[in-house]
Amino acid sequence: MMARKERDKTALTANSLQAEEIAERTALTASATQLNTLQKSSETLITFLDQWEPLLEAVKTGDSAEVQFISKIRDGNLVTLSQRFETVQLKAGSALPTATRAQLTFEDNYARLMNWLGGLEENLPTVRVNSLKITQGTRPQDVRMELTVDQPIYRP
Repeated sequence: MMARKERDKTALTANSLQAEEIAERTALTASATQLNTLQKSSETLITFLDQWEPLLEAVKTGDSAEVQFISKIRDGNLVTLSQRFETVQLKAGSALPTATRAQLTFEDNYARLMNWLGGLEENLPTVRVNSLKITQGTRPQDVRMELTVDQPIYRP
């Protein structure tokens, strides 16, 4: 009688373990299916981020953003009346929480300034224009441009 109770108890334990194993395998299969679905649905986003990552990695400090921006101004051979750079906080908790804000004032030939501004997105694609004010310059063909832009600082 005791042996039979032991055998029944062992059989119940074995059945219980088999049921747990089946439940775990089912959960594993469901998790794998969910992972595959998430990978497929985020594939375009991952590709997009992979393309932008080298551009963002080029600017890891406020100083590197400033140097990069000053270099583009020199390349454009622009007359700069004033320039000020500062580090600002963007949205808390965002992927790019800080940026270098450049406040620049130029006075130069209209065509040269507009071409430089148009090429800014190609030369520095992560820079975003916050404000732009264009007024008449001191000479007939000149304009005065007050520009404020943000360059995100990437800190992985």
